[in-house]
Amino acid sequence: MEALRRYRSEFKSRHQRFHHFVISPPANWDPAADTSWEAALDVVKEILDVADLEGTAFYHPYKGKDGDDRGFWKRMLFDEIEWDDVRDELRFDPHFHVIAVGHQCPGGDTTRAVEHSTGWVLHRITKQDSNVSLYDEHDLARAVTYCLSHTGLYETDQDTTRAAYRYCGANTQRAKPEDASVDVETWMDAVVRRVAPKTLGLPYQSLACQNDRAADVVQGETHDHKVDVDAAEASRSPYSASSASSTSTANSEEFDDKILSQPAADGDDVDVTCRGRMLNIAKAPKFLEDEEWCSYADHVGDLREAWVAWRDEIDYLD
Repeated sequence: MEALRRYRSEFKSRHQRFHHFVISPPANWDPAADTSWEAALDVVKEILDVADLEGTAFYHPYKGKDGDDRGFWKRMLFDEIEWDDVRDELRFDPHFHVIAVGHQCPGGDTTRAVEHSTGWVLHRITKQDSNVSLYDEHDLARAVTYCLSHTGLYETDQDTTRAAYRYCGANTQRAKPEDASVDVETWMDAVVRRVAPKTLGLPYQSLACQNDRAADVVQGETHDHKVDVDAAEASRSPYSASSASSTSTANSEEFDDKILSQPAADGDDVDVTCRGRMLNIAKAPKFLEDEEWCSYADHVGDLREAWVAWRDEIDYLD
């Protein structure tokens, strides 16, 4: 993503735009060949070269049978899901997503002529009711995270597995991400962190803390606590912040019933998964400025450390 951004800024003349499009091989393309996707990639590179475009091509071997947008893929991308759980919802339909930089992307009569003579299909993805593909770096981040979310894999000669994507064009490869300044790297990192949950359909409110923590030993009455950041000033329910290694805050809620009903014996250490709802780290000051909340919250110190570590980056996220 940084390579594309720098390439547009440094290696090309003005009036260069980001483009997101799909290139699909002809129906008689042989997916059984050992080098099939790399052979198809050579064709993609040739198409980009003729169109005076440079960028990154992502190989996608599958599509959803009933759709292929973010709404579909957000249901596929969880650790708990196995191949047998989703294979009936997918169809083998290899294609390339391309994020490129250039003045114009071929379309209309040009793409129809290419399809008629070669069988290769080119489709530029645009916003609804607009001919713009990607407005800015935020749109670029959304497109790149979507493309990477279900990019295919291949085995190298060293028996390692890598994602099947490639830079296309000499200038794009010269704009190496590792050459970016610290400020630019921090800003681009923040942009990706902001859009990735939306790209995959996972709002912050649905993320649960997976850190292990000591089980609460309950004495007497217990309460079912729920987080409402906007009502934090009015509601004085006890919350628990996440550890300093997390970029969000979380509440303590709904621990294992057996542990709650059978407190640990003296000297026993019992850990449970927190499962508190994760909140954006930018909300931390609302908690830390609440003296009453701080007086009984379990992990105030961890939250203060996390806020110190992240507050300098909040400006990038706003």
